[in-house]
Amino acid sequence: MPTRRFPPFSAVLLAGGRSRRMGTDKATLLWPPHVAGFPRFRQVPLWQWQLDILRALRPSELLISGPANGAYAGCGVRILPDEPEGMGPLGGIVTALTQAACDRVVVLAVDMPQMQSRFLRGLLREADAQGQGIFPRQNGRFEPLAAVYGKDLLDLAVSQLEAGDASLQRFLERCVVSGRAQPRELLGDEPALFTNLNSPTDIFTRRRGERGELLM
Repeated sequence: MPTRRFPPFSAVLLAGGRSRRMGTDKATLLWPPHVAGFPRFRQVPLWQWQLDILRALRPSELLISGPANGAYAGCGVRILPDEPEGMGPLGGIVTALTQAACDRVVVLAVDMPQMQSRFLRGLLREADAQGQGIFPRQNGRFEPLAAVYGKDLLDLAVSQLEAGDASLQRFLERCVVSGRAQPRELLGDEPALFTNLNSPTDIFTRRRGERGELLM
């Protein structure tokens, strides 16, 4: 049976964080980490690891939201600097929704290397079926940095930023209340996919299997 094709969608890597707790640009970290007693795997910069997860979805276009001079500069992927700057992840999402060519946009943060393409593919299926954005949620809180957005949410995001509010949680709640997006509760082991890297300690306390396993 042929694989079902999704309507055209854009995929955006959010790589504009300031990485204060990490002490260095997260996008440049090598992944997966070497762990004593385990086989060594080929390491790549985190931005490249995350781009590969998005590429496995076969998007109509692939974008990076972040500084134009970031570690990924020259990689052949279109870079979208935040406009305006300093508005955090919501600012990056506004830029992505403004610049993306497709009505549906998959967003993935650069510091979430345990995410799987097959999970994001499942979100796309749900977005296709519902005709709306799909936001993962656990314990009453949204996971906005691995989600599917619709360009019809742009006006809500812009109005919130203009009001001086950059809270992603409040933005996603407004999207759901407006009837333009649906929450998707995380089940079983899925919350582990959303583990992010915030400090150097996180790098050495988390390890996953081979690269191919992550990209399934």
